[in-house]
Amino acid sequence: MSTATLGGEEVTLQAPDGLAVVYDISAAASNSPFRAMWASLGVCWPKPANRAHRRAMDKSESPWRPLKATLAGAQYNAGTFGGLVFDELAARGLSPDEINGAAAVALDLVMDLLPDEEDDAEALAGNSEGPADSTS
Repeated sequence: MSTATLGGEEVTLQAPDGLAVVYDISAAASNSPFRAMWASLGVCWPKPANRAHRRAMDKSESPWRPLKATLAGAQYNAGTFGGLVFDELAARGLSPDEINGAAAVALDLVMDLLPDEEDDAEALAGNSEGPADSTS
């Protein structure tokens, strides 16, 4: 469980739904580490439990209210999305230090989802065997 704090409010970050965005953020990290951090924060952003909760959060002044920036709106470009997330949070009055602190926690969560070399080796070994023996 990864928690982050913005504006004095602590929340639990949520792992992204898919692995593709994890690889996209990993690739973006080599070109722009800060944008990759901010994109991680965007994809790990807490989701409202239901419509009523979303409406209440949209009207709140919480720094954790839903983001307007979306990965789809950034044409699935992790670096662009990260910039949009940072700009939106800065417009909410959050300091770069606060944003970066929460984003660093999110980046750790995202990077932990990448398969490691041992996982890759096991997957390759599992796929390198010949066809299974026939049972007929």
